[in-house]
Amino acid sequence: MSFVGGGYSNLTANQFSTIGGGYDNTVCGNQAVVAGGQTNLASGAFAFVGGGYGNTASGYIAFVGGGQGNTASGAHAVVAGGLSNTASSYRAGIVAGCGNTASGGYSFVGAGRANSASGYQGIVVGGISNIASATRTFVGGGSSNCACSANATLAGGASNTVSGASKKGYFSSCQFQNQVLL
Repeated sequence: MSFVGGGYSNLTANQFSTIGGGYDNTVCGNQAVVAGGQTNLASGAFAFVGGGYGNTASGYIAFVGGGQGNTASGAHAVVAGGLSNTASSYRAGIVAGCGNTASGGYSFVGAGRANSASGYQGIVVGGISNIASATRTFVGGGSSNCACSANATLAGGASNTVSGASKKGYFSSCQFQNQVLL
């Protein structure tokens, strides 16, 4: 039994799926929900899209709160909002911003633009074009920074890199074009 509360041109295509309203929304995941908005898709089992435009929750228990063009394709992945953000791995999350990617397991991007958390438990808080690409890495902000070594922490600045083999963890709070190569 599925439910469409209202709106126009909405489609539910699986057991116990729900669309609250809006326009041109589709729910094809088992027990999935699209609350409203336009052209949203909830295709994962138990997936949820709150609203917005052109958002997709395709992972198992994936969540997209709103915004535009956001995708939560990993199992338990979350995109709260923003524009063109993608959380594609297990329990990856993005709060907001534009063009951010959380593709590592348990990875996180807070906000900003074109940031990437691709390492397992990689974290980018914000900024522009920052990368946390190794296991348990952290970039606080700034622009064009890369925490590319396991357990690396890069507080901010511009064009900073922490790379190389690491067991202990390394920290950089440099302001401009510094590199720590191990």
